[in-house]
Amino acid sequence: MQDDFDDGNYDGWTVSSGTWSVVSGELHQTSESFARIYRGSTSWDNYEVSFSYKSEDDGGQGGDRVGMYFREYDGNNKYFASFAPGEARLQRKLNGIWATLTYNPYVDTELSTWYDVRVVADGSTLKVYRDGEEILSATDSDITAGRVALTCDGNSDAYFDDVLVTSLADPVTTTYEYNTANELTKQTKQGTDTNFYYDVWGRMTSKAQGSYSATYAYRYGDKLVSITSNFPGEGNVWYKYGGDGKRRERTDASTYIWYNWDAGWNVISEEDSGGGLQMTYVNDPGKVVGTILAHIEGSNPSTGTYRYYFQDVIGSTRRVRNVDGSSYASYEYTPYGQVYDHSGSDVRHRFTGQEWDDTAELYYFPFRYYSPAVARWMIREPLGLNGPNLYWYALANPTSFKDLLGLESDNGSCGEEAGDDWPYPNYYDGHGNLYITIHSTQGNTPEVAPPAPEGPQGPGWPTVAAIAGLVLGALEVGGAFMEAGGIIAEAGTIGAVLGGVGLSTLGLGILVGGVALGFYIWSQHKRTSGRI
Repeated sequence: MQDDFDDGNYDGWTVSSGTWSVVSGELHQTSESFARIYRGSTSWDNYEVSFSYKSEDDGGQGGDRVGMYFREYDGNNKYFASFAPGEARLQRKLNGIWATLTYNPYVDTELSTWYDVRVVADGSTLKVYRDGEEILSATDSDITAGRVALTCDGNSDAYFDDVLVTSLADPVTTTYEYNTANELTKQTKQGTDTNFYYDVWGRMTSKAQGSYSATYAYRYGDKLVSITSNFPGEGNVWYKYGGDGKRRERTDASTYIWYNWDAGWNVISEEDSGGGLQMTYVNDPGKVVGTILAHIEGSNPSTGTYRYYFQDVIGSTRRVRNVDGSSYASYEYTPYGQVYDHSGSDVRHRFTGQEWDDTAELYYFPFRYYSPAVARWMIREPLGLNGPNLYWYALANPTSFKDLLGLESDNGSCGEEAGDDWPYPNYYDGHGNLYITIHSTQGNTPEVAPPAPEGPQGPGWPTVAAIAGLVLGALEVGGAFMEAGGIIAEAGTIGAVLGGVGLSTLGLGILVGGVALGFYIWSQHKRTSGRI
């Protein structure tokens, strides 16, 4: 269940007390007495729920509470995570009798400040987080299921937003199939197949799932110019590029963006269709691509609203804060860049600092687009240097490598990074293709990886760079022998001439043999990757 109230109503919720309304996409409560609004089923058992809250008035009492009931089976059986000035509290009401399970006197709630809360109810484990920090924890198994409810007591001006309830269900296994060119051909998730199709250049051109379909069109070889999709959450979008290869325009059904770039690969500002400035970015001056330090909303940067970015070690946006230090947005990612936890407002620059396209459900990197849902690039690697698999992201090792341009993986270790704490396993075949992934929020994962599917594994042929090195080395050695043979032949004697000719012939043989070996290895490499 998810509700950001941007539709202007609270449909699906039931008011039991208080005065509730939606104002500017936020749920607002104005009664000075106890207020409660609930949603969900009494059969909901293990889940986590996140929401944001803000208090504008403490009712003059200094202790009025804002919070959430969870596992609310009925009025007499429920848990309560609450916040008041100077404290946070986790309580249980069992058979009509209240008891405090845990209490934190170091958590304050200031007026006019938004806070992001996440509550986890997993078996007997109960945890409460605020702004990403665990503040309350208890073990209790008396109440096993129930709905959720937003509540405030004596607070005449409380706001709630971005409510998300996620089931902590059994593991979901997803399997993948590939052809001999390492192209993803099918994804199967919970019995539903999604099929993928490519052109002769190895560019993904379409995908289909039942009545849903999406098509991808390209120009200039590797430039994605349009997407037409009726998949849930996707839509139609068009792109245009400059002569320098940088994306200049993005258009969907409701939005137009013109991008202005610096000398590297950093967007410095965005304009609307009339040329009006909409967004300005402050980038790390020491990086050709990557880190946004802040964005400034509005047509005048000197008077616009600043938001400040905080990233992890690979540049993924983890937190965005307002000028006063309050949280504007927060993100958590799986190792391959899918957002699995988000609170607050939306920002587009997310995984490794790249721009997320909600309509396409792809990340835009300077040289190609990336799908975190399948951990794959949409086209082959332009340089062809990270073979034999030209579609994998970061050599199938995103916790150790990164690829900020979409050209090749950075071979420097990233240390601990985004997704290192993601505890659920992925398994790969001999080409680095992800072929099975298990998502569980309860840790139900197999101890032994299943066997990789049969298919061409190949001997791990050298890349283009290695092949070129072999050929150049043969040229150098062969040339040296031929030169030495010429010098000896200049002595003029019959023996010297014969010896020089023989040495030169040996050099020529090494040269020709090196070229032939390079061509053979190249052809085998291409055959292994399915490109000839």
